[in-house]
Amino acid sequence: IQEVEQKLNISPRVGEIFPTNEAPVLRLENGRRSADLMQWGFPKWDGKGSIINARSETALEKRMFKKPLMEHRLVLPTTGFYSWKTREDNKKEKYLFRKTSENMLYLAGFYGEFKGENCFTILTTAANDSMQYYHNRMPVLIGEDEIDAWLEGISLDAVLHRVPDAVNGT
Repeated sequence: IQEVEQKLNISPRVGEIFPTNEAPVLRLENGRRSADLMQWGFPKWDGKGSIINARSETALEKRMFKKPLMEHRLVLPTTGFYSWKTREDNKKEKYLFRKTSENMLYLAGFYGEFKGENCFTILTTAANDSMQYYHNRMPVLIGEDEIDAWLEGISLDAVLHRVPDAVNGT
């Protein structure tokens, strides 16, 4: 994340990043890893809202996602992610998830250009054992040693069919 902050001349972001906010991302540019700020969320076709997540199981079947996923991958470096758990009284509680073994998480995503602006979405997958109690989905996590392979086009199956590290909710 320091690489992103240094290149973009930004100070560390504290707190949440919400849909349609800009966030620091890593991507390939001219065959080299590059840091950029991009807006979170693909604009919906009807102009109302944003698509912030894409199901990894079906993303390649969706016209909106197929080309960006194949050609414009990115990684969102972060210290954690939030998820919501619906309680028995139908109220929602927000939990912050972090990796137990490291300070950083790397979320797999991809970007596309909409009206001249690059926007990104995050890939999600079925929740792992540490996440299932809170939610049935979670971001696709990439190891720091997998960043370049993901950006360069490693198959989605190779990333999805490994066991990710546990995340803890607070």
